[in-house]
Amino acid sequence: MKFFSVKKFTILIFFSLIINCNFSYANNVKNIFMGVHINEDGSAYVIQYWVGDFTQGTEVYIPIDKDGENIKLLSVSMTGQQGNRIEFEKVDDWNVNSNFEEKSYKYGINKTEKGIEICFGLSKYGYNSYSIHYVIEDFVKRYQDYDGFNYKLINDNMNIFPTKVSVNISVAGKELNSDNARVWGFGFDGVAAFNNGMANISTNRELVGSDSVIVMMRFNKNLLSPKKVVDKSFDSVVEEAFRGSSYSFDLYKEENKITLEDILMYMWYILFALVAIWLIYRSIKRKRDIKKFYNSCNYFRDIPNGGDMFITYSLLKDFSIDKFSESNIIAALIIKLVNDKSLEDKYEVKNNLFFKEKKSVSFEIKKEPEGELLKRFYSIIVAAAGKDNILQKNEMENYFYNNPESIKLFYDFVNDNGHNKLNKGNCYNKVLGKRMEHLNEKGKEELSEVFGLKKYLEEFSLIGEREVSETEIWDNYLIYAALFGIADKVLKQFKDIYPDRIYEFNKYENTVNVGYDFVRIMNIGYRRANFNKLSNEVTRSVGSGGFTSIGGGGGFSGGGDGGGVR
Repeated sequence: MKFFSVKKFTILIFFSLIINCNFSYANNVKNIFMGVHINEDGSAYVIQYWVGDFTQGTEVYIPIDKDGENIKLLSVSMTGQQGNRIEFEKVDDWNVNSNFEEKSYKYGINKTEKGIEICFGLSKYGYNSYSIHYVIEDFVKRYQDYDGFNYKLINDNMNIFPTKVSVNISVAGKELNSDNARVWGFGFDGVAAFNNGMANISTNRELVGSDSVIVMMRFNKNLLSPKKVVDKSFDSVVEEAFRGSSYSFDLYKEENKITLEDILMYMWYILFALVAIWLIYRSIKRKRDIKKFYNSCNYFRDIPNGGDMFITYSLLKDFSIDKFSESNIIAALIIKLVNDKSLEDKYEVKNNLFFKEKKSVSFEIKKEPEGELLKRFYSIIVAAAGKDNILQKNEMENYFYNNPESIKLFYDFVNDNGHNKLNKGNCYNKVLGKRMEHLNEKGKEELSEVFGLKKYLEEFSLIGEREVSETEIWDNYLIYAALFGIADKVLKQFKDIYPDRIYEFNKYENTVNVGYDFVRIMNIGYRRANFNKLSNEVTRSVGSGGFTSIGGGGGFSGGGDGGGVR
């Protein structure tokens, strides 16, 4: 009897833990999208879309502690899983203690000691999207030097943070750009920039803890006519917001300062334009000559340049007839490593918290390959994978975000080796160059092999080739097709010509797709790091666009602390 009691107690504790765990993760907000449309008088029409899975609580509440009296709540609606849209009924005196049924399909404002809370009933559990429409009076204020605002749009310390936040800010009848406006973001890791006549603000990761979304914008005079007038400069607002941020107020203040260097720069504009016209002409002629040479090349069915991918890469980079992508060689090498059993691609299907299947792909590192080029790239893969020797997508992105110089050095390593081999092989007339006249007959012969194979693979179905059947040839063709950036097109042609080998080509296609997918992830990490460099402190600080600041944002209006589901 005692044993039975202990067993029952253990089972009770076990299920209690499960229930508590489910409660902690019951509600999931995938996205909050905000559209802020600024009117001529400085008021703003705001739409918030909450998209997520809701299984606990009775209502969503959004605290607005500062300037809450300026909020006019217009409507709330819900779209359920079936796509049906339901308009909610407004309640004048919102009661947070009402039950689920009493709050269903209703919305209202709850007044607090700090300000107000926008509230609406969850109404139905499950995957829903909610649309909240309201107006903020005096959103943009008129300052002595500029018009502008500094506003907290998403609160910190919410009990249910969104995975992604996106904000679009527009002005009635005007296109926003860095010539007539400036934008900054505080409290989150993300990007604030001008696109398509709007200011676009988005987060790079899920908000947590003290994260919030504060946006500050400055507008040139005469763009708007705000009713609210503030007797101070907007520069003072910027200075307060910049405290504790990664923006530089000194650089901001230098923005409009005209120097002698600026004057000299303007004087050189005409000369620069003339030089640019000459360079454009040279570029057009160069591309025309390369295209003419490409058209004259015969099909080449073997591996070009004696199988030396260093040479092939450099020739493609210097003489490509299409837009050349350096990262094509990464996809080619990944396919080569998989074919040689140095990497093994692994597929895993998992059920997430809501029992939805999620497919993940990774590479298990098996053995070191042969050859200088493969070994160099293999060492990067090993470093990115870490101690477990399993390379996952997030590891690929994080590695190249934190080590962007590694891929740049690798590209230089491949290109330099290719040029050195071409030079030692006496393939240039006088000096190394990227124009057809720089190549002698031997150099043109090497280039004709590259162009010949590319043309052969691109026109494979047109020439009715039927002799290719060995797996080793497929392997090599797909490696070079990836290097040319046409692997997907080549695979489609192979399937059309050899329908009886569809299964075999599907396996190839999986490897190619995974290779390209990892290249895409690598480029995301690399571009993020590179963007950090290009988007220097001057550009960010003056508000022309760039990464946001985790800190700062003081002096904001709107927003508050907390919120979510209760």
